[in-house]
Amino acid sequence: AKFLIQRLQGFPQQLTVPKTFPDDDRELFLEVAKDTWKFFNNIIDRERQIPLDQVHMGKDAPISEGVMIGDYTNITNIGVYLMVVVSAGDFGFITKEDAVSRLKATLDQVENLEHHDSGFLYNYYDTTTAEPTSYFVSFVDSAWFAAALYVVKNAFPDGLGAQCERMLGQFNFGFFYDHVEQQMYLG
Repeated sequence: AKFLIQRLQGFPQQLTVPKTFPDDDRELFLEVAKDTWKFFNNIIDRERQIPLDQVHMGKDAPISEGVMIGDYTNITNIGVYLMVVVSAGDFGFITKEDAVSRLKATLDQVENLEHHDSGFLYNYYDTTTAEPTSYFVSFVDSAWFAAALYVVKNAFPDGLGAQCERMLGQFNFGFFYDHVEQQMYLG
């Protein structure tokens, strides 16, 4: 856990943070959005620029008995992270330039991950080695990632549109189609 914590962009110093939430709905929404951004900003592996799948804090303090940090990610996690970065830029939590830089770093990393012959990513990857941890290709997770590419492409068409189009162009959703049952396979 200590090794993985060192690879993260941040890690909590305490289990709970005392907060007073605003009564105004918009202000409350912004507070939740800031906290969500802070989580995703911290859960990123600095070297790989991809989010970890899970973190379990210790019983008495963040780093104590019971702490568990998963050294793997899922392509849904990566897709959600991409959308959160776009949102962080939209809300002004980070600059547009910072958002593009973060998105490009993650997309570059993802393009270098081992892919299935169908063009899709495998479901899980080790965050320290960037190797697949399973060779399962999920329709649902692949769709989440593809949706994120569309969000990024539409948010930053000049800076990242071509890269997103190239990545989307590699996906063959027909791979998941069962012609006999006339429906999509889960994976």
